[in-house]
Amino acid sequence: MNGEKPPVTKTMNILMLHDDLLLACLAVVSRLYHPDSRFGCDETCLYVCLQFPQDISPVRWFTLCRRPSQITKPNPNPRFTSCFAPYRALMDRTMKKKDKKSHDNALVSIQTRKSPSLPLWGPWSLIAVGYNIYKIGGEDKNGLPSSRVFVMDCRSRTWHKAPSMRVARKCPRVRVFGGKIYVDSSKDIDSSDLIECFDPKTQMWEDVADPDEKLRGWLPDCACVIDNVLYGVNVMDFYGRGLLNKLVWYESEGRCWRAVKGLRKLPDLPAGYRSVRLVGYGGKIAVLWEKDVRIEDKKKIWWAAVLWETQILCAEISLERRNEHEIHGKVLWCDVVLTVPRSSTFLQVLAVTV
Repeated sequence: MNGEKPPVTKTMNILMLHDDLLLACLAVVSRLYHPDSRFGCDETCLYVCLQFPQDISPVRWFTLCRRPSQITKPNPNPRFTSCFAPYRALMDRTMKKKDKKSHDNALVSIQTRKSPSLPLWGPWSLIAVGYNIYKIGGEDKNGLPSSRVFVMDCRSRTWHKAPSMRVARKCPRVRVFGGKIYVDSSKDIDSSDLIECFDPKTQMWEDVADPDEKLRGWLPDCACVIDNVLYGVNVMDFYGRGLLNKLVWYESEGRCWRAVKGLRKLPDLPAGYRSVRLVGYGGKIAVLWEKDVRIEDKKKIWWAAVLWETQILCAEISLERRNEHEIHGKVLWCDVVLTVPRSSTFLQVLAVTV
C-alpha cells in the first residue's frame, strides 16, 4: 500500500546445504518418507558399524544411501515431492566438482541418541531383529565381562537399556532363530557354556536346558543364510580345494560347496576369514569388503609421501535357483561406498527392516 514494496522473504533451498549435511538429511528422508512406507511396506536398510580409534567417539554408525533406481516398486503418484531429486542434484554437483564419475551409492554417517558409553564394542555382540539392533554383553568400563544389553530402535535411532542377561559374557556369540535371540559364549574366553534365549516380544530371558544342535551353530561374518540356503566365501570344496575369491553356496544333498554362477561382474574378493562380510538384504545378498589404496600427499613439494587409505566396497546380488545343483546370481550394482582412514576397523554390517 502507499506505493511501498512488499518485504522480500528469503527462502533457503535444501541444495544450499553442505554436501555432508545434505547426504545425512537424505539418509533420513529415504527411510522415513519413501513413498512405499506410506502403504505399510517395509524397507530393508543396511547399517554399518566402524571403529575410529583416533576419534572422540570411536564407534560410528553408517547407513547405505541408495540411488533411486535401486528402490523397488516406486509409487507412481507420491504424496511428497521425490526425496531423491536433491540426491540427483547432489550427484551432479559432485561430478562437476571432481570432474569424474561419482558413485551412485554411499554409506552416510548417522547420529544415534543416548548411545551407551563403552570402551570397545566387539562385532560378535551386535545382532539385528526387525527394526532393532541389540548390543549384547562385551566388556564393562573395568574390562570385566558384562551382562548388560542395549537396543537401538532404528526408526528413531535411539538407544535404550534392555533386560540384562543372566550370565555376564565378555565374548558372547549371538544368533537369531524364530525371531528370538540365542546367546552362548566362546569357550576360549568365557567359562560358561549356558545358552540363553531372549524373546523381544515378552522382553524375557530364559535358559535353554536342552538346546538343539542348530542353536549351537555359529556363522562367521563371511557367511549368511537366505531362503534356507547357506552362502559363504573363502571356504573349501568337497576335495579340500579352496574356493577363494568366490561366492559359494552349500548343497546339503551332495554335502559340498558350489560356486554361484553368473557373477562375472563381481570383482575378485579378498582372501581371509574376516576380509568379506555377507548379509541377507531383502532376499538378496549384500557383499562388503575392504581395499587398501595408496594416495600421494601432493602438498609435499620436494618429495611424495606415500599414504594409505581404505575403501569399503559393496555389491548387491540377486539370486535365482535354476535347479537342484545350480544357483545363478546377478550383480545389480557394485560401488565404493565409503573411504576411511586405514586405522579404522570394520566391526559389523546388519540388515534391519523399518
